[in-house]
Order: sequence, then C-alpha cells, then structure tokens
Amino acid sequence: MLWSSYCCLYQTSEKDLTELRECPFDQGGYFIINGSEKVLIARERMSTNHVHVFKKRQRNKYAFVAEVQSMAESQNRPPCSMFVRMLSTTSAKGVSKALV
Repeated sequence: MLWSSYCCLYQTSEKDLTELRECPFDQGGYFIINGSEKVLIARERMSTNHVHVFKKRQRNKYAFVAEVQSMAESQNRPPCSMFVRMLSTTSAKGVSKALV
C-alpha cells in the first residue's frame, strides 16, 4: 500500500518525491497492482434474520420502523425484506406519541 511502512516512498521528503516524479500531495492508502491503482472500500450491511428497529428523528407519520431481512442459509437468493411501521400521533401539547 502506498505510504505504508512497507512502501519504498515511505518517509521520503517532498524534494525527493519531486525528483522521482511523484506528487508530494498524494495521500496514499491505495495499492498498485499490475500498473493499476486499486482501492479497498469497506461495506457495511445489515445482518439477515434479525429484527432491526429504527426510531424516526424527523417529524414523520411513523414513530418507529422495524425491518427484517430474511434469508435461507442454504440458498443463494437475495434476502427478502419486510417492514413494520408504527404510526405516531401528536398529543394536545404537541408531543409525539407512538400508537401501540
């Protein structure tokens, strides 16, 4: 990875980088494989077969949304999503309450 401790450009001065025709402003953090720049991108995804409940922060007609992504362990199909939404009501004082 460029600029890691294993890189030949590690701790090289700006003057030396310019002489090597390297950009002194390059941040590094990527790989060069067969002459092409490659970047690792981290991805997060929700776990399957678990219920995830989200509270809505902004004014919305729903106070909470529950999501389940179900998937059979022995199949290679994409997961099926199901949503359950809980309506919110506003009291006389303007306070939002959830309908149960």
